[in-house]
Amino acid sequence: MTPGREIEADKLNCIPVSMQCKGELAQIFRFYRQLQDMDRMVRIEKVMLTNDSSYNGRASMTTEVVVYYRTKVEQG
Repeated sequence: MTPGREIEADKLNCIPVSMQCKGELAQIFRFYRQLQDMDRMVRIEKVMLTNDSSYNGRASMTTEVVVYYRTKVEQG
């Protein structure tokens, strides 16, 4: 995982993140399901799946996502 530069806005900030991993396709799908179940909103920008050259059931995954979160609300 490689986080990008944080983008700040008035009430909603975001951080672009690049991710890479290898595994079985079922493991990669579980990873995306976990992203979906996060407490924060995650927008998937780009997905690239590449089959292993030996065709052993493993794949390489490269993904670019943006993670959104709210800025702290001041109490007053």
